[in-house]
Amino acid sequence: LGLFSTKSLVEANAEHAVEVRTQVQQPADENWDPSGTGQTWPCESSRSHTTIAKYAQYQASSFQESLQVRT
Repeated sequence: LGLFSTKSLVEANAEHAVEVRTQVQQPADENWDPSGTGQTWPCESSRSHTTIAKYAQYQASSFQESLQVRT
């Protein structure tokens, strides 16, 4: 697993482009359309692109933020 850690990926190729998918958090037994007005089978997600290094920064800051919320 160490080969695929964020740290090892940044060290190996920090500027490599990656695709990021963002999904709306929903209950496990429900899927709502993007407008939130009706249920649908497919799960929608938005797509964006970044680098491994920038994603690592986001990952670290969101982890720190989650620790602050708990305290």
